[in-house]
Order: sequence, then structure tokens, then C-alpha cells
Amino acid sequence: MWGKIKRFWTRHTYRLRRYYWALWSHVYRWLFHRAWRDRLIDTCANEEEAWKQVKVLTWTEDGAKEMNDACGSAGWVQHCISEVNAGREQPEGALDCDDFAAWCIEAVDPEYAAMDIFVMSWVGRYNEVQGHAMARGITKAGVMFHVGNWGVIGPARNLRDLILLTMKRAQAKELVAWGVLSKNLFPKKIGFEVPSSTLQVD
Repeated sequence: MWGKIKRFWTRHTYRLRRYYWALWSHVYRWLFHRAWRDRLIDTCANEEEAWKQVKVLTWTEDGAKEMNDACGSAGWVQHCISEVNAGREQPEGALDCDDFAAWCIEAVDPEYAAMDIFVMSWVGRYNEVQGHAMARGITKAGVMFHVGNWGVIGPARNLRDLILLTMKRAQAKELVAWGVLSKNLFPKKIGFEVPSSTLQVD
């Protein structure tokens, strides 16, 4: 019963929460990540190179400072990558999946792929609602993928196939919601079912 209520609540508040998340993330970046605002981001030739960079980091969940959900800046993630690659400890602070995604969309060469943020929520093996954020890319050849702290998923022919591949990776029982967000974090497209193979979100 509680699982059905959670699914209902997630679906009916999903769009509003995506806007709240985007707004709060911009405030959060201004408050806590201004020191890395102008940090140069390493350029990666493709998604595999981006994954090699971010996999040196340890996922760290959002806490009270992030109000349990805020997307940090790409500059902050670059700072963490540089510190670890220099042989120092990973700086203290949140490095959640959306932080990895924010770095990847800035790092992957725009001549190789157009990038945005892809988010999904689903029902897990134990009827819990889970979610994840990733950097979605569409190559010049039209191949779709996403990359983040889960590594690289794809190639996929379209958004439908990418969602199905992600559900398989998550061992999801049911899709709850998905969204494609622009680089400024605000929604471009939101859905609550697995889309048709003809749906295009550029």
C-alpha cells in the first residue's frame, strides 16, 4: 500500500520537484560552489574517456547542506578529480549522481555529442521508489548513450531503448517517471511511461 502511495506521489509531484531541484541547485551553487565557478573543465573525446575520469571519485550522498537533493557544479567535480589525480584525498563534500552528470555534460566534446541531463525514477526490487541522474549524449551519428557514476550505458537507437537499458541495469520492476533536462537543469521533456521509439528529445 505504501509503495503505491509513494509511486502516486512521485508521479504527481515530479514536474514540480524538477523545477524546485533546478532552482535550489542554482542557489546551492552560488552559496557553496562559487570558488570553482570559473574552473576549467577537462575535455573528453567521448563517453568512455569521461567515465575514466569520474570513476576515480567516490560517490558521496547529499546531506543537510544540499537539503538532501541539489546538483553541484561541474567546477566542483573537476576540483575533486584534480585533487584525487594529484594523489591527495578526495575533498569533503557531496558527490551524488547529479554532480557526476553535471561534470560529464560539460566535459564531453560538443563536436562529438550533444549532451543534457537525463533523470529516471522507478520501482525497485523491494517495491521502493529509486532514482538516478545521468548525462545523456547523442553523437553526430545519432547514437544515444548516458554516462555518470554508473559508467556508460548504451549505445541505444532512441530514448525508449535507453530507458529500457537503464531499467535493466537498475533491476527495475516498473518505470515511475523520466525527464530530459537542459544544461541549466530545467526540464525539456518529462514522461511517466516508456515512450515510443519515435519520440525525439533533442
